[in-house]
Amino acid sequence: LHLSIRRQRQMCIRDRDNIHQSSIKNGLVSVSPISEFIYLFFKVKFNPLSLLRKLRETKRVRQQIINSDYIITMGIGPAFLSRFNRCADLFSPYGLGVDNVETGLMTSSLASRNMFRRLIAQHAQNKQIEALKKSRVNIISDLGMNASAMKKHNIPYVYDFLPLLYIEESQELTKCTTSSTFTFVHHGRHYWVNNEGYEELTWQCRSKNTNLIIEGFKQFLELNPNADAVLKLVEYGKDVESTKKLIKSYGIGDKVQWSGLLNKKELLMFIKTSTVGVGEFYSTPNTHWGCAGWEVLGMKKPLIQGGYFGEENYNAYLSKGVLCANTADEIAINMIKLYDDEVFAKKMSDNAHRYFKKYHNKDYFEKIINDF
Repeated sequence: LHLSIRRQRQMCIRDRDNIHQSSIKNGLVSVSPISEFIYLFFKVKFNPLSLLRKLRETKRVRQQIINSDYIITMGIGPAFLSRFNRCADLFSPYGLGVDNVETGLMTSSLASRNMFRRLIAQHAQNKQIEALKKSRVNIISDLGMNASAMKKHNIPYVYDFLPLLYIEESQELTKCTTSSTFTFVHHGRHYWVNNEGYEELTWQCRSKNTNLIIEGFKQFLELNPNADAVLKLVEYGKDVESTKKLIKSYGIGDKVQWSGLLNKKELLMFIKTSTVGVGEFYSTPNTHWGCAGWEVLGMKKPLIQGGYFGEENYNAYLSKGVLCANTADEIAINMIKLYDDEVFAKKMSDNAHRYFKKYHNKDYFEKIINDF
């Protein structure tokens, strides 16, 4: 998605007819006209008329890009824009490792035994790095993997924060109330089994360590056998079945509730009816949480989050509604703190809401646009 901010941007905020989503794929195929043509050719099943329509769509998007005053982009955006001799005015990565530079997918593609896949990945990485060096501003909010990737490839960046989540109050969301049962919720991707051939050091940087949440919750239940508490999970990610097997081996299946995939509004309702959010547990230092964490804080819920922020920063993060944890033991301890102390849990909820509002508001976003 490429968001083009035109001169009449105040009108765009009020009039949703001025907001459009293109059909351009956010993937390696969009970097080159040749790879995009091959992809579309197979996607439309060799239908010339469908292929013509897709090519017209690309031409239409190209014209929109040429006519845009400012371009804010994420993902493969910079490399895609370079096809039309345009640079991003502002870029911020989706996740860790900087999109198409040092992400897990890019690392595995570059090491692939498939020569065709390896060549496409190398081409896409080179184009993305070259385009990022020409961007007017690259914003990162993570001094861990993202900063490391930027420094490694000599890409200039600014350490700041680009708002990731807009919560539109709706009647359904307003009616949602917290469940009477104390509920821990984790709605992230299950990604913790290394069956993709990563080297151990690389895998430590990629794994979300979802298993730590299950192990921590098991310890919590062992210390509170009569606790009226459940853990809610979403069937999202390649390792869902492995997580289910782990839960079964611990004998805590009756305390775990599963949900299918949810759209954004359903997901926010899912979180709002819970008591505490449990984030992701990367092994890399200073790795900030992404949109999943902000969704928890935005719903006024405390967040138990990994990232090796350091013991000295533990209290500082409490003021943000975040309880730092990097092991199953630490996750269990934080769960117990919130379960046993209602006043502390309420204070953490208030802190989470206040911290979310600090960065996710119209004035802050306008400041970012005006500054950069």
